[in-house]
Amino acid sequence: MDKHKTMSAVTLAFVVLSCFAGDALKFVAVFYNNCATDKMEHRDYRGAITDLSSAIKLYPNFARAICNRGVAYESVNDMPNAFRDFNDAIQISPDDAIAHTHRGTILVGQKRFKDAIDDLDKAIQVDPKAETAYLLRGLCKSTFEDYRGGIDDYNRAIGLNPKDAMAWKGRGVARALINDYAGALNDLNKTIALDPSSEAAYRWRGNIQFLIGNYRAAIADSTKALEIDPKDTTATQIVAESKSKVGKGSRRS
Repeated sequence: MDKHKTMSAVTLAFVVLSCFAGDALKFVAVFYNNCATDKMEHRDYRGAITDLSSAIKLYPNFARAICNRGVAYESVNDMPNAFRDFNDAIQISPDDAIAHTHRGTILVGQKRFKDAIDDLDKAIQVDPKAETAYLLRGLCKSTFEDYRGGIDDYNRAIGLNPKDAMAWKGRGVARALINDYAGALNDLNKTIALDPSSEAAYRWRGNIQFLIGNYRAAIADSTKALEIDPKDTTATQIVAESKSKVGKGSRRS
């Protein structure tokens, strides 16, 4: 047999076997990723991290597994590793809306609001239905006193998920800060209906009630806020000042 033909056949066989081996590794990596997803649904984040690390070892450019591991790290409050994974996932897959949203979440926690907006803009560009991205971008805009811009984003978040108490609260606070007290009270009422444990909603509603002269209502809301968080100094102050107003003969309620 011709020597060159024999070498070509051997080379072809090696390439074919390598391709099958590569596919097998990807298949196993996907299996590990799927197992990890199931574990995350059951809040076994440490177990998920182990499975995802195995998947990434087999398939280093597996962007979805890298992003999922970032979410798992974020869920156990390991932000440095989460941030690293989101960076790596975005490097491999620049249009990953989930990775951009989660990296934006970490940046918000670090008070790097301008950088967060860049990530959230990208997430929304890729996925116009990224509700969490609208919610967080609304928060960032409000931080820069762009309250109307924040309200626009909260509107989108609420439109996508009417049961998102955080979006209702965020919009309520933004409305309060532009003196739309009626709109703010409506939003905070909705927040409390969805999440009766929202201390901030009671505090803000109590503050607004005080500003519009409803001192007894301000006492009731601020007292509720203090039941949830006894260290809330703003609520403590509103209770004291409202009681003073009531004691001086105000008949408002």
